[in-house]
Amino acid sequence: MDTKTCLRMEHHERSGIWIDQVPNRHGGVIFGESWRVTVPRAYTGKPRVRRQFRSLANAERFAEDAVEGWKQRGSDFFTL
Repeated sequence: MDTKTCLRMEHHERSGIWIDQVPNRHGGVIFGESWRVTVPRAYTGKPRVRRQFRSLANAERFAEDAVEGWKQRGSDFFTL
């Protein structure tokens, strides 16, 4: 994995929820990758929420749950 080619994608267009590919490093050696989801303050009502996952599928599932939870319960969804 080359750190210059890490992916960054917005979960839904113009949602503000980003999924980033993150290189896993130890001692300066890259030994794998994980995926970080960032949910902005506009959804949470508090500071942004960041969660990191081993697979892209799990990261996308969390992002989708965040959108659906916010639609149903608003920012209260993030206090549960």
